[in-house]
Amino acid sequence: DRSWYRRVLMEKVGKLVSKKQLKFAFGEINNFERNLTDHGAVVVKLFLHISSEEQKKRFKKLESDPGTAWRVTKDDWLHHKKYDDYLNAAEHMLEKTSTEHAPWVVVAATNHNFAVAKIFDTTIRAVEDKISEVTDAGGISRIANGPPVQLPQVPEVRLESVDLSPSI
Repeated sequence: DRSWYRRVLMEKVGKLVSKKQLKFAFGEINNFERNLTDHGAVVVKLFLHISSEEQKKRFKKLESDPGTAWRVTKDDWLHHKKYDDYLNAAEHMLEKTSTEHAPWVVVAATNHNFAVAKIFDTTIRAVEDKISEVTDAGGISRIANGPPVQLPQVPEVRLESVDLSPSI
């Protein structure tokens, strides 16, 4: 949940939490994610990264259009002035919360198309890896110590066989 991470970053940069509280928060996050993955969930954590210059450029572009100007607030500009502090806090957070069961993937997000492709690729690979991990060659599930479950076979879809004729 991105709100956990956002809150931790804001509290760290704003010096609203002690090192002890921060360590506790990271432990809680890691324990929660471990609990999820121990019970069969796939956790995909993506950190979309842009430079300070790119962020400034995007803010100015949004502000220049009356239809999107509302999206940039005074707080956004205040946070932007502390970009380096947020970057340091993010690096610390990534280091402390990237685990074997729930690793972070940093996505260079300057180019929209690249970022979208990376996000989809990462998510698809994580789900495919989990499916391979929890099924045997016959498609029998071994999730969370429960009874074996036969996963449904997905029928092959051939586009040339789809009826595209309009009907009411």
